[in-house]
Amino acid sequence: MNKKLSCPYKRQSIQISLKSLLDEDFRKTWFSTTAKHRFWDSLYMKVFEGLYEDTDEEVGISLYNKEEVKEFEKYLEFFNDTFEADMPDSYYINHPEWSRLLKWAREILDMMEVNNKKYNYEEEIKAWYDNGTLRDEKRIAIYEELDKIDSFSEEEKEGMRRRLRCSIIEEFDDISSEILENIKTGQKIEPKVKKQ
Repeated sequence: MNKKLSCPYKRQSIQISLKSLLDEDFRKTWFSTTAKHRFWDSLYMKVFEGLYEDTDEEVGISLYNKEEVKEFEKYLEFFNDTFEADMPDSYYINHPEWSRLLKWAREILDMMEVNNKKYNYEEEIKAWYDNGTLRDEKRIAIYEELDKIDSFSEEEKEGMRRRLRCSIIEEFDDISSEILENIKTGQKIEPKVKKQ
């Protein structure tokens, strides 16, 4: 019952995309009398591009169960099969299936909210942000330590900063420990190569 997502922030992004589609005032900003295909560009870039990216994952990344995965697969397929790209702005909201697209978005959001409660998502996303704050604090402290020592060239220091800055969550602790060891010994330790 207490499932954990490896990318809880992606789930948040999915929900924001769906909410933006349902926000009529926000959608009004997508219309333009001068820009060609402004509504389509906004619809795709602000909603569906993110949905494709963030839901194209297995259960446990951003979605809690196969029910959510199947619902998004059907929804995105419906969008692809029903709406043409780069049509005039009025085409979309006057399309006979536009209300179905919106209604379905609401149903998916409702399903996600039920699962959010079931799997305690609010605590999970809070913990993710708290851990991010701790990582940021640790990263800044390591940068400050790097600035204090002279045994590395600026190029070597920048290389260590970049590795730390670009590390994925799962690698952060290992990389930060390695760099702290470099600082402690004053010698650059070559990164460990993971066996495939």
